Amino acid sequence: MSSFGSMADFRGSRISLPNNSQNLNLTINQNQLKMKQRIFLAFFIATISIMTCAQKPDLGQPDVNFKDIEKNYMQWWTYHYNNIILSSNFIAIDDSSKIIGKGEFLKKLTSGDFIPLKLISEDSIARYKLFKLDQTSDADIRSTIKNT
Repeated sequence: MSSFGSMADFRGSRISLPNNSQNLNLTINQNQLKMKQRIFLAFFIATISIMTCAQKPDLGQPDVNFKDIEKNYMQWWTYHYNNIILSSNFIAIDDSSKIIGKGEFLKKLTSGDFIPLKLISEDSIARYKLFKLDQTSDADIRSTIKNT
């Protein structure tokens, strides 16, 4: 037999097929390898994307100690009066460090269960985060916030 391994009969005409099954297998293996590489790359990119999105952004730390403020009405009032401007544009953050709308922020605030603290940030945008008051906090703070 010559370099052509098999003869095929197609509607009365003879077609000779080359015996290059090794080349065909090599091409299939290379294609499979490329497909596996693409799948791995897609999986890797998806994993990195998920990890990046899952990380909470650093929104800043409070500019005052929450435990000190919630215990004393005059300290809280002085801080609030000088640092919190709720009529301004600000980034509203709930007690679980999730950015929320200003309306939802104000609704939670007026429940009397939270006080807002300003977060230290490197830009000029104000960030106010809600901190949940303990049962031992000064009751006048709750009352003032509820009646505002």
